[in-house]
Amino acid sequence: MKNRLNTTSIREIKSSFKRFLSLLVMSMLGVGVFVGLKMAAPDMLKSLDTYYDNDNHYDIKVVSTLGLTNDDINSLSKIDGVKEVEKSYSKDVLINVDDEESVIKIIGISESINKITNDKGKMPEKANEILVEQNLLDEQNLKIGDSIEIDDESFNNRILKIVGTVKSSMYISSTTGALNRGNTTLGSGHISYYVYGLNDNFNLDYYTEIYVIVNNALKEVTNSEKYNKIINNTLSDIDKIKHLRTKARYDEIYNNI
Repeated sequence: MKNRLNTTSIREIKSSFKRFLSLLVMSMLGVGVFVGLKMAAPDMLKSLDTYYDNDNHYDIKVVSTLGLTNDDINSLSKIDGVKEVEKSYSKDVLINVDDEESVIKIIGISESINKITNDKGKMPEKANEILVEQNLLDEQNLKIGDSIEIDDESFNNRILKIVGTVKSSMYISSTTGALNRGNTTLGSGHISYYVYGLNDNFNLDYYTEIYVIVNNALKEVTNSEKYNKIINNTLSDIDKIKHLRTKARYDEIYNNI
C-alpha cells in the first residue's frame, strides 16, 4: 500500500512537474517571508541594544524645572542599583540663516554616558567650537568652518564655529525628510537640529539633566521585560528621594533671592 502511494505520488508529480515546482517555490517563499518577519523584530532590537551599549546610552534621564545640582548627583549616586551618574547641560536656541529661523538644541559633550561619534572634521577644542548634525549643513547651506550666531545669555560664546559633524545615539531617526528633534517653547514649537559643544560654553549655575546607568541593565536587551523590571526598581528608589531633593532645591533658590 505504501509503495503504491509513493508510486502514484511520483507519477502525479511527473505529469504536472511545472505546477508542482511552482507550488514548491511559492511554499518556500512563504516560509522564508514568515521566518524573516518573525526574526525581524528581535534582530532590530538586538542591533539597537548593541548600538546603545557601545555608546553607553543612559537608562534613566532625570530632569527638573528648578535645575539640578551636585547634591542631586550625590543623592542619586547613593541609590542602590545605580552604577553611574553624569551631569549634562542642554539648551534650545534660535538661529537665523539666510533669513530662515530654526531651533537647535545645543548639548554639552559628555565624558562617559551618551558618547558621540565625530563623523567628519574634528572634535571641539575651544568653548566656541561645535559639532553639528549633517542635516544642518545640508539644509542650511553651511559647511565645516562656517559659524552660526545665537542670542542667549546661557552661553559664554554666542558666535559658534562649526568644526565637524556628529552622530548621537540620542537621535537615531531617519536623516531624510522633515525632522522633529523634540518639542520646544521657541519658534515653530519643534527642534530642527541637534548640536554638541563643550560644557565650558554653558553659563549656567545648574545642570539641565542628569543621566543614570543602572546596574545589571547592560546585560539585558533594551525594553525587554527583564530590562524594564530592573529600570522600574531603580525608578521607584529615585521617586523616594524626589520630594526631599525638590524641596532642598526650592529652599536653595528661595534663600538666594
